[in-house]
Parts: sequence; structure tokens; C-alpha cells
Amino acid sequence: MIKRIIVLLMLVAPVTMQAQKIKDILNSANNALGGGLSNDEIVKGLKEALSIGSKNSADKASKQDGFYRNTLIKILMPPEAKQMDATLRKIVAGKQVDQFVMQLNRAAEDAAKKAGPIF
Repeated sequence: MIKRIIVLLMLVAPVTMQAQKIKDILNSANNALGGGLSNDEIVKGLKEALSIGSKNSADKASKQDGFYRNTLIKILMPPEAKQMDATLRKIVAGKQVDQFVMQLNRAAEDAAKKAGPIF
């Protein structure tokens, strides 16, 4: 459950940051059109944009290498394991460390397939 929440947050965070930009654009367009959109219509448009954006993000992240080859969302070894990572690489176990990181990212890609709608 926590993994799903983390994956969803990682996928939705960029979309959420764009939501304010979208709202600003919608408000500017609304003002340019003489205030033709109601607040409910703006909210509905924002929700639809967020739904589409989160679905597209989840679809992209859930493909093979969606996490692993994307430097923005790739899951790396946690800071607490950096010393262990360095030590393992010194004793020629770097390939196994890389495989572990790949498996973490594959799990995130699988979890992204199950990311549900946000509304």
C-alpha cells in the first residue's frame, strides 16, 4: 500500500505542479473571454487535466524502463546504503548491485500499472 502511494505521488507531483500553471492559463483565458467560465467549469477542467496527466504519467512509467531509464524518477540506492553500495562495488559485486537497483525499478513499473484514478 505504501509503495502504491509513493509511486502515485511520484507520478502526480509533476502534474500537480502544472495544475497551478493550467489554472492560471484558464483564468487568463476566462478573463480574455469576458469571464465566460464558471468556477465549477474551471474546477471540472482542472480535474480532467489532472486525470489525463496522471493516467499518461502512469502509462509511461509502467512501461519497461519507465522508471529505470528515466533519471527523473529512477529509484536509486537509498543514502543509508551508499557505504554498502561502495563496499560491494569494491569487492566486484557491482553487477549484483546494479541488478538490485533494476529490480527495484521494475517493481515500481509494475506498481505504476496498478495506479488508480485520483478522482
